[in-house]
Amino acid sequence: MTIDFLASVPATIANHAQMCLSSPDAIVQGAYLTGTVIGQAQGKQAVHEALETDALHRAESFATDLGARPAYPWERPHWDRRRLRPELPESLTGRWQPKPQPVVDQSGPWPTVIPPTHEPVLLAAAA
Repeated sequence: MTIDFLASVPATIANHAQMCLSSPDAIVQGAYLTGTVIGQAQGKQAVHEALETDALHRAESFATDLGARPAYPWERPHWDRRRLRPELPESLTGRWQPKPQPVVDQSGPWPTVIPPTHEPVLLAAAA
């Protein structure tokens, strides 16, 4: 694919450039070539600055669209073991409450143990 860069240059300027380039005077040719080189350098500089500004703007826009950076697990502080530990008991034995003492029933022909949460059992069977 070939691109004609002179297509956008007006014909009068292109004709003037052709006359300067083919001029028999070396000073005119030198001035034309020097102007051409400087013009190319300035054009390349302008294009480079425009591309750099566009790239910077696009990068900033992309970073804004991404939002805040994520917090990774290895960057978080270690868990506080005191917070993970269950609640401390009220006493050294925890929440354990002593069971009420069983009652020994002596009213019958033999003594019977009556536990507080069970059916009455014989003393011999309980021992």
